[in-house]
Amino acid sequence: MIKSDGTGTIPNITNFDKLVSHATGLGTSYNPANPLLKIPALSSQLAVMQASQKALDDAFSDLTTARNQRKVAFAPLGALATRIQNAVIASTTSEQTDESVKSLVRKIKGERATPLKSKEKLAAEGQTPEETHSASQLGYDDQVDNFQKLVSLLKKTPDYKPNEADLKVEALEAYQAELALKNKAVIDSEILENNTRNERDELMDKPTTGLVDVASDVKNYIKSVFGATSVQYRSISGLKFTYKRS
Repeated sequence: MIKSDGTGTIPNITNFDKLVSHATGLGTSYNPANPLLKIPALSSQLAVMQASQKALDDAFSDLTTARNQRKVAFAPLGALATRIQNAVIASTTSEQTDESVKSLVRKIKGERATPLKSKEKLAAEGQTPEETHSASQLGYDDQVDNFQKLVSLLKKTPDYKPNEADLKVEALEAYQAELALKNKAVIDSEILENNTRNERDELMDKPTTGLVDVASDVKNYIKSVFGATSVQYRSISGLKFTYKRS
């Protein structure tokens, strides 16, 4: 089943289907010279348009699934980062290593090294909230990168030797690989969905041969043959077609 994307595509396809059916019902009276307006061409264009919309629906569903799976995979990251930090602090690692770990954990969790100043404090110092910048790095790409840096640092830290299985470097490397894979799946799905949407919109909007222009030409042809006040034209005059990229 074709889904509606809420932007006029489905009404266009539905109305084009009605238009093709109406033109077919006119029998031999419908005999345009333009090959694009002949019934076989219209039927083919309708099928291509429906297939294109179906492909977009599938791509969108795949993207939604990939995003949901990424969300689930990343959910434990903040708590895990905190446990790693505590394990490092409790070990015999150097103070410099501890601080490096804390810095990366803050980035993973989107925290600041120092809290934001209040509006009153900023005003007293002659600053505005707009002049301060968030230190949050909660984007998935950032989290993958910062967690990779954290795991790399731990791998090069001989004193990091936790007994807990899920805190060992090998387990963290596996988890980091999973996060990177889930994030890449979303990126790939976004590219596919965007390309598929562009292809669908091109079929809809392309000058002369796109669905919207062809539909307009069909309506004008029927008007020219039967007249603007004819039953034949009035039956399809209310069918609306809108460009996707207007």
